[in-house]
Amino acid sequence: MTAKKTRAATGAKSAPASKARGPKASAAAAAAAAAKVGNRGTAPWVARHAAKHAEEALRRNAGPIHPDSARATLRAPAQADALKASVRELHTALGEIRTLKKHLADRFWEIGLVLGHIKERELFAAKGYHSFETFVERELDLGRGVCLTLERIPRVFVESAARQLGLVRLTRAIAALDESAEPAAAGLPMRPPTAPKR
Repeated sequence: MTAKKTRAATGAKSAPASKARGPKASAAAAAAAAAKVGNRGTAPWVARHAAKHAEEALRRNAGPIHPDSARATLRAPAQADALKASVRELHTALGEIRTLKKHLADRFWEIGLVLGHIKERELFAAKGYHSFETFVERELDLGRGVCLTLERIPRVFVESAARQLGLVRLTRAIAALDESAEPAAAGLPMRPPTAPKR
């Protein structure tokens, strides 16, 4: 009888506990346990301090950003719109060059105009390059010398004459112009004659 009574008593006690262990009860128990763990060992001023800093942050973020603050430069760098426009313009120009270079012998004039536009507007700076020469050397697979020659053709020649001459002759003409423009190398002073050793 004693064993039956104890079994019945434990069964009666465990039944309500199992009923109370539903999803709501377990969530409430977990929240209570987390609150006990979170509060244990912390100073009473920590919660007030955190609430105060949260209020200050909300108030600061709600107001206008001061132009010299670090948050202003992180959110919107200086001349961000101009930089975006330069990157878009450069991307369009590079796309045109890639399309035109398939027919380089016929479309060299147009490529020269696009390269001249990039150089004149300094669009290469949008990609972090400090000079046009470095930009064409690293970004275009036409070669540095070819790109520099193509950029000069519209500045030096008239379009109709350039199309009649063709790319090969124009390249030779620009090379000849460069050679004639270079100053003649000054003669190095000769060593004075020395007496032969005996």
